[in-house]
Amino acid sequence: MIPDAKESELLKQGYYTASGTVLKRKEGMKNSQSLLLFLKGYGIVWVSAPSGSKSRFAGAEEPMVWGSYELYKSPGRFYVKNAEIKEDFLSVRSSPKKLTTALRLYQLISQTIYQEHENDKALNLLWSCMLLLDSGCPAETVNFRFIWRLLKYLGLAPSLTNCVSCSAQLKTAFAAHDGLLCEKCAAEGCKISAGQLVELQTAAMLPQEKFAEWAKGKTGADNLDIEIFEECSKYLKTFFDGLG
Repeated sequence: MIPDAKESELLKQGYYTASGTVLKRKEGMKNSQSLLLFLKGYGIVWVSAPSGSKSRFAGAEEPMVWGSYELYKSPGRFYVKNAEIKEDFLSVRSSPKKLTTALRLYQLISQTIYQEHENDKALNLLWSCMLLLDSGCPAETVNFRFIWRLLKYLGLAPSLTNCVSCSAQLKTAFAAHDGLLCEKCAAEGCKISAGQLVELQTAAMLPQEKFAEWAKGKTGADNLDIEIFEECSKYLKTFFDGLG
């Protein structure tokens, strides 16, 4: 039985089972490796596992693989006893753009989410965005959606609908260091047109299924303003600067 969030910080020695994904892998010495797992009910934890000829996990220790993991908790560390792949996202791995985007998502999770604390909301966000990449949604829209939603979960996301200064509803916007400004309040900054703002709001706020339907209609270059999603993704990442 997986303990709840309050209990997970003080796990007793013994055996546990959890589902999740591999964020990172580090090779060790003498056929050993360390895996940074993001697990349901436990959060992000380092675990030890055999590697090389002694590995019996059939690829479940590869980064970006999602699986079920049987763990043993010693007084100081987790050890993987068994693992089973649930989803390997091969189509994401086979596309350079999708793979690059997925790596960015995983890196951002590793850098911003505290270890050894249950964080199922962030785990579910990562899973949902991997599914969107796998289904063929444009990588630029998925990347933007992930960053904004992770910031929202952390309480750091800038409003995409109201001016950060006067709270007026945005028709166009200007990107400032602390959020989006309306035309009246902005002295300078990167301007986001009305059409671009609607696209950003749509990508960030639509429910999963509606987002997938909308995004797949944007697969043609003429239908998607790639530059605004890339630039605004970079802009959003500046809101993580105060973490850690």
